Amino acid sequence: MMRSSTKYYKIGYLIVLFILWIGLCKRTHGQGLINQTSLFIPPGLEVYLDGDFVNEGFIQNQGSFFVSGHWKNANVYQGLGKVSLNGDLPQNFFNNKNAVYHFEVNGTGPKNIQDKLPVTNRLDLLLGVINVTDKDTLLLAENATVGGGSLESHVDGAFTYEGTGFKFFPIGKNGNYYPLEMLNITGIKPVTEVEIFENLSALKLPSPITLYSKVYWQRKSVSGTFINSPIAVGYQIPDDYTNRHVIDILQSEAIDQDFSTLGNVRVVYDIVIDKVISDNVSTAKVFVLGESIPINGIPGEFYLSTSLSPRASNADNQLVKVFGNQLVEENFQFIVYNRWGLMVYESTSLREMLSTGWDGRHKGEYLPSGAYPFLLKAVTSTGEVIERKGVISIIN
Repeated sequence: MMRSSTKYYKIGYLIVLFILWIGLCKRTHGQGLINQTSLFIPPGLEVYLDGDFVNEGFIQNQGSFFVSGHWKNANVYQGLGKVSLNGDLPQNFFNNKNAVYHFEVNGTGPKNIQDKLPVTNRLDLLLGVINVTDKDTLLLAENATVGGGSLESHVDGAFTYEGTGFKFFPIGKNGNYYPLEMLNITGIKPVTEVEIFENLSALKLPSPITLYSKVYWQRKSVSGTFINSPIAVGYQIPDDYTNRHVIDILQSEAIDQDFSTLGNVRVVYDIVIDKVISDNVSTAKVFVLGESIPINGIPGEFYLSTSLSPRASNADNQLVKVFGNQLVEENFQFIVYNRWGLMVYESTSLREMLSTGWDGRHKGEYLPSGAYPFLLKAVTSTGEVIERKGVISIIN
């Protein structure tokens, strides 16, 4: 049905009673609606509207409202129900700064957020891209969760999250998907915004690292105090690429300032999007991916692999090893603990960790799958004493 031919019906008292009555049937269908009175959608009722919806009255939504056209709430929207945008044409969503409990996108057409949209419980990204301009805001409450996120469904623009702890930012740019995860935000009532940008000319990168990503991620503190967080960025990494190159997350306070390596990085391959993860906390505002190319088979930067699988087809993925020529043999120590804090592996030989590494065994037996904290102490060739902490992931 063409948007220009959408029909509107004014919902009055009798229509409201009718909708309440057909709640027994669980569903109702329409074409285009203007509400000028009080509209109540009870729990369990699914309303399907093939067209635009305009609210000039009051809505209490405890059920589910599926709309294929534009949504314009000019007055009051409340409730613990779901609003789903399922159209295959562009859809504008204006909710007059009123919060939506459960917001879902599930149609191929782009979804354009207008003004500020707070989501208090859940955002589901099933199909369709949400566009957020510089004048608009998509804000998730501290305890709100995100479902989905993919090349087919993500947020193009700023994504804003309240609170501390783990936060998932399913963002992309111009049809590409580059999500970012703040693995554990610490701070005082922080409100954090993350967005993707594509201008990457003449960055100040540390030698010998070169730029790998085509985009950069930018974090902004909207309010409160952001202290730090480990991060993970989503990017497509070719299989076995890290056997020939070292991938690292580079950080800076601004895109035109000097970048430094975040370090303690591992790459996790996934069906949806690969992840480059750092267990080191960061306070920075701008992130890119960099790479260093091995010289004579040895990466020029220090790197510790942090995952292994005894069943991996690639022998390099069956071990945790140290790579690079940045460290010296003296005063080297590498310790792995179990979740109770008991030591399950120790090496004081840098040569051993460079050549054979650790295969995930304790007293001759492979340890079960899980996360194992590690501590690495070493000295660089320039005399710098370093200490790294993180987690070894064992996958059986």
